Amino acid sequence: MIEIEDLTKRYRGKTVVDRLSFDVKPGAVTGFLGPNGAGKTSTLRMLLGLARPDGGTALIGGRRYADLDRPLCHVGALIDAGSMHSGRSARAHLTALAAANGISRDRVGQVLDIVGMESQAGARVGKFSLGMRQRIGIAAALLGDPSVLILDEPINGLDPDGVRWIRELLRGLASEGRTVLLSSHLMSEMELTADRLVIIGRGAMIADTSVAELAAEYSQGVSVRTPQAGEFTEALSRIGAQVRATSDGALIVTGPTAPQIAELAAGAGIVLHEVSSQKSTLEDAYMRLTADASEFRGGVTR
Repeated sequence: MIEIEDLTKRYRGKTVVDRLSFDVKPGAVTGFLGPNGAGKTSTLRMLLGLARPDGGTALIGGRRYADLDRPLCHVGALIDAGSMHSGRSARAHLTALAAANGISRDRVGQVLDIVGMESQAGARVGKFSLGMRQRIGIAAALLGDPSVLILDEPINGLDPDGVRWIRELLRGLASEGRTVLLSSHLMSEMELTADRLVIIGRGAMIADTSVAELAAEYSQGVSVRTPQAGEFTEALSRIGAQVRATSDGALIVTGPTAPQIAELAAGAGIVLHEVSSQKSTLEDAYMRLTADASEFRGGVTR
């Protein structure tokens, strides 16, 4: 398990991570979200021993990353796919990492196959596209068959087939009982991939919840169509529901669930033509949650 407690980081007097605390448990994909400048990458860098915290702790399996023996065999990470030596081949890059961590050379071929890059194993990394470098970075993260994966924007540069592949790969690894922490700005993809969400802004916690709980919290209500709108509005008001009529004749009901609304209508003898939940997307909920936490907002051209 990943355990972050009261983690704090300051750069030149500015607090970029502010007493942040959360856990990432095995068996699920945890999405790590926040606007640009929220402190996500700084948090991951401290977790991986690439930056020193000014306060608090960041532990993996109860230990600091720096204290792990053969760290690639415990933690696989992708923070910057562009950090590979451009003059090395993909195979040479992975072979060097394997040798440094006591990993069999046979594993290099296995991970190249997993990420679909076996045909490019002898090509120099400097000639790769961003998507190809991402795949090699993911191969490096998988090299030690780790129980923990920490990936920062792994979808960048991938084509639609690659995006689907990484989604299925991560969910499959989580189903094996591994701990997966995934940072991304693509809300639509996070909605399909993550089980839990940790959302931060200006370095501080905003929400620690599940995708389902967040969608339910920001649900836009239930759309109801009935030829007895006035009568049903009165019945709904009596149970404390809030009702507003739309211009096209539907009623938007907040409070009761769709099944509760249908049961109420049946008991009151109300005819219903439609009952459908109006769910917010993850992007809608995220934008509302982080509305006051974004440091960088574009304007409208005139």
